[in-house]
Amino acid sequence: MLDPNRVLRAKASASRSLLSALTPKQLKIELDPWHLRCIYGPRQWGKTTWSAVAHERASLPGVTNLALASSVHKAQDLLWPAFERLNREHGTAIKLRQGKALFANGGELKLLGLSTLAEAEKIRGYTPGFVSLEEAGTVRDELLEFALSSCARPALMRHFRRGGRGTAVLGTPSRNMGTYWHRMCLGETGASVHFATIHDNPYIDGEANLRQVLIDNARLGWTESTPEYRREYKGEFCSDEDSLPLGRWNGEVLPQRLAPEEGWTVLTLDFGQVHSNAWMVHRLTTEHAYDVVRKRQVSMHKIHLIHAYKENKMTTEGVAARTHALREQFHPNVIRGDSGGGGAQSIADMQRLYNVPIQAAHKSSKKGAKRDKIWFYDSLLGNQTIQVYEQAAPWQKEARTCPWDDEREDFHPRYDHHALDAGLYALEDLTAHMTEEDSEPMPGTAEYEKLSSDRRWAERLEYLQGES
Repeated sequence: MLDPNRVLRAKASASRSLLSALTPKQLKIELDPWHLRCIYGPRQWGKTTWSAVAHERASLPGVTNLALASSVHKAQDLLWPAFERLNREHGTAIKLRQGKALFANGGELKLLGLSTLAEAEKIRGYTPGFVSLEEAGTVRDELLEFALSSCARPALMRHFRRGGRGTAVLGTPSRNMGTYWHRMCLGETGASVHFATIHDNPYIDGEANLRQVLIDNARLGWTESTPEYRREYKGEFCSDEDSLPLGRWNGEVLPQRLAPEEGWTVLTLDFGQVHSNAWMVHRLTTEHAYDVVRKRQVSMHKIHLIHAYKENKMTTEGVAARTHALREQFHPNVIRGDSGGGGAQSIADMQRLYNVPIQAAHKSSKKGAKRDKIWFYDSLLGNQTIQVYEQAAPWQKEARTCPWDDEREDFHPRYDHHALDAGLYALEDLTAHMTEEDSEPMPGTAEYEKLSSDRRWAERLEYLQGES
């Protein structure tokens, strides 16, 4: 029988020289024997260097370990430079291939993307000894929990206490509070938590760098209490209270080729008399996966902002022609237009004269209704329920530049915000189709047998009651 202690002693002896490449904080993390390690902090404390060393030391002959990130390319961009440095400075002889790394002892590292439930389920096809998840703060909440608890944890059982090093989850604090990632960093999910800052990197003058950051951003009003400074440079979880109306968008723009071709699609239009007309296309998709560990259906909705277009000085005929062209391209289930101002007449003309099946957007005159919609849209951006694609460039520009008005109730009237308004018109139609459904237990499980027994008993009672 394989002696677990002998395996650990052999690995420690073989990789002892690499420990000299680690700082005291990195060494403490590396020597932590717990099966689930959560490592978080701001930039430049040495996270990637530790991750590369950890993967080399955790390699097992004939075993494929995993490194997860938002995409394979992202994982490769993070780890490959660190592996190359280990080859130069420590002679580790790591062979780098497209999407995988081969270690001298016969172990292998496979890179996997993690942006969908289907990608998370790929983890179940491996029996790794070590799994790292990079940039965990950017992963959707339900996806992170599903990948760790239901996919990675069972896959790691074969090598648990037999040379395996479990799971390491790494990342920086995010704008979102109370998420699964936040709770991990608070130590509420069973992980051993390690926090590091730039001050734990002896190769960087942390104080001088932080002072320079505040000086460089003084014109933006940065202080030590600025949320972005606290997150990126001090490693604190905090929300952006004074950000732009859509300030929780992280600026990520996905390639257009990744946009889904099917789904519940909403085309919205903000009419412009003097200003630009703006069209927006959102597409809702839903993924389902059965969680065999927690025995329930996991559903993950995503809203894809796949197209935005703006043009001014257009006639009603021109607006109708553009709308018809977008109908042909995206096949929307619903078309909405702003009925405020002269919009009601434009909608009537497009329906009657140009055969456009456009309906009035849902709007409320209640005070604070517009602000609440902006906050809702912003929260969907913040938790990455809404993803933005390349063809939405007009919306991207407005989202990065348009501030609140003086009362913080609406977009500022002196800045372009027609695409932003058009985006809000889609919310009701999109969220009306975001429903959660519980799935039945898998046949053969104890839960399924209990459900079947309860149903038979209910049928028997109904029969007896009918007889009586």
